[in-house]
Amino acid sequence: MSAPFKPPEIARKSPTNLQNIPVDAAYRFSPLSEHFPVQHMPENDGKDVSSLSVSSLKAELEKRGLSSEGVKVVLIVRLTKLEMI
Repeated sequence: MSAPFKPPEIARKSPTNLQNIPVDAAYRFSPLSEHFPVQHMPENDGKDVSSLSVSSLKAELEKRGLSSEGVKVVLIVRLTKLEMI
């Protein structure tokens, strides 16, 4: 029998530390990452969504009438999902 699966270090962080995790690392291990790749937002002059701060992401979501609850990776997925529609 093989050794049990050990999640990456990123997954063992406490929820309070999730804001400090680099988005690319958190997003890479997200089960949604393969379905919702990080994309550019035209409203932000081509800036990568992951470069925005949490408060900026929340503001963008609120402008679109979407929930602004969640950690940074969740906010990014919500914004990029909207762009894919």
